[in-house]
Amino acid sequence: TTCLLGTMHLGVDPERLPASVYAKLDAATTLVVETDLTDPAALKIGLRSDGSTLDVELGPEYWAKFVAVVGETMAGAARHMSMMAAASMLPQTAPMDLILVGRAKNASKPIAYLESIGSQVAVLGKWMDARAVKYMLDHLEHGKKAALEGLAAYEAGDDKLLDKMMDSKDWVDSGRTEAELVQFKEDLLYGRNAAWIPRLEQ
Repeated sequence: TTCLLGTMHLGVDPERLPASVYAKLDAATTLVVETDLTDPAALKIGLRSDGSTLDVELGPEYWAKFVAVVGETMAGAARHMSMMAAASMLPQTAPMDLILVGRAKNASKPIAYLESIGSQVAVLGKWMDARAVKYMLDHLEHGKKAALEGLAAYEAGDDKLLDKMMDSKDWVDSGRTEAELVQFKEDLLYGRNAAWIPRLEQ
């Protein structure tokens, strides 16, 4: 029997998952997740390679906002990191996937991965650009509210509401187009999901 669980990677406290999720995990012989988030290669991938720095790309106004959110020390460490890495430093809870992996490791279960950290970062890095980070910094409270609404829909199993929440308003408000949203969903969701099927069949 294969059990498929859709995880919310950020913004959701994993302890709020139903007990049945952990019961299935504890009974499983193997855990399969998207990618190895503990791969040391992730740190190298997060470094900038364009010769610029995060504060220059964000500009003085948004760099000041970033520093105010993450603090001087973390901001200083992030200056030579990618925009995607910077976004991951904004307020969030522990990634649900890591919680599940940790539980599986504690039980000495085999863990398999569907894609490399490099391929995942390539997709995320393409879309987590300065426009996205600036929008997040401008709308931190909105982001928290949306995360809570998403959590409520997730816990209730309300897939229709979750789908509705993925509308284009925030996307367009951040300076991106409807056509880009279509391509974003293809890159982040549909294309990757299709590529996982052969691996899942193995």
